[in-house]
Amino acid sequence: MIFKPKKVLVTGGAGCIGLPVCNYLLEKGIDVVLFDLYEQIDVVKNQINSDIEVFYGSILDDSSLREAINGCDSVIHLAAYLGVRRTEVNKLRCLEINVEGTKKVLEASILANVQKIIFASSSEVY
Repeated sequence: MIFKPKKVLVTGGAGCIGLPVCNYLLEKGIDVVLFDLYEQIDVVKNQINSDIEVFYGSILDDSSLREAINGCDSVIHLAAYLGVRRTEVNKLRCLEINVEGTKKVLEASILANVQKIIFASSSEVY
């Protein structure tokens, strides 16, 4: 049986990869919940389709993450602390966001009975 998501949470949804992912899902008839930091959403607010549900927050904040994931059956986790130089200078912050944040996304997904999770990363994983 092929799984077809009905409602997908995209963490890091206002990013340079996240926003096109949100738009693609929307084109496929899937309800989309965009979750990102206020500052990032503010930068691209004019590019966000009005049919996309937007939640402001950090993946380190359990309550905002749980609120956003409510009712979603899938998660595409793209949120991360970005920039190779930035992550080199702020190693502990990078670990906190990229490792602990991912753990919080997984925990929230379990609590929300999410069926599918897709995790993607870029050069910062190294």
